[in-house]
Amino acid sequence: MEMKKLLLFLPLVVLFACTEPQRPGITLECKFINKSGVELSVVLYQGINDTVTLADREESTRKIEVEGGFDSPFFYCDSIGVIFNPGKKVLYKWSNGSARNPLRAESYAITKINEHHFLYQYTFTEQDYLNIPN
Repeated sequence: MEMKKLLLFLPLVVLFACTEPQRPGITLECKFINKSGVELSVVLYQGINDTVTLADREESTRKIEVEGGFDSPFFYCDSIGVIFNPGKKVLYKWSNGSARNPLRAESYAITKINEHHFLYQYTFTEQDYLNIPN
């Protein structure tokens, strides 16, 4: 009887040992901080399609759950628009070579909370506002 149990149990062990373990998801928190001196709206295009409006000195955090690893919390966006009130606008695309591009991870202060949880922080400054042509 013991041998029958072992023969039934052994294929299950082999089956589960041969399957790849599921990679855990990653939590990305994205915090926008507005220190521009004016109200602004951040518009996320394609994929997420969301708008975040911030008064001066206000901040907003969004959590994004993703499978696998990405180097930007906006991997699914094709562009990000920023509208500074009154009426100054800028559109950031992946192809923009700007040192400050909210699509690119290197433009963020990144804090590793744990192996599967990261905080991306982007601060809009007064210089960002001043650099946009009228």
